[in-house]
Amino acid sequence: MDEPMISRDTIRARARDAFARGADRDQHGFESHQYGAITEWQAEWDRCQAENQDELEAA
Repeated sequence: MDEPMISRDTIRARARDAFARGADRDQHGFESHQYGAITEWQAEWDRCQAENQDELEAA
């Protein structure tokens, strides 16, 4: 494989940044064979959405 390895922390940070700028859950930029990275990214994006929803309901 010629693709660089990136850490899960980096993937999660990118997901948080994407969520903050309004990117959709599927706008991760990974290829379909990068299933592990996609799963990690979407899980963090979902966590950000849930946290944001909780904050909206508390307001």
